[in-house]
Amino acid sequence: MAAIVELDEWPHLLTNIIDCKPQKIKIGMDVTVAWDDVTPEITLPEFKPCR
Repeated sequence: MAAIVELDEWPHLLTNIIDCKPQKIKIGMDVTVAWDDVTPEITLPEFKPCR
């Protein structure tokens, strides 16, 4: 699910929310970064709910 995440370090980041059903995603929910190794050269940040 695509989302805009507000980070402490940066204003906003367009990214994916993973490991969460779409109906469970809420504005203001706490998330943590999960790195996705797309290729050996490219790694992208995704976010999942804090548990």
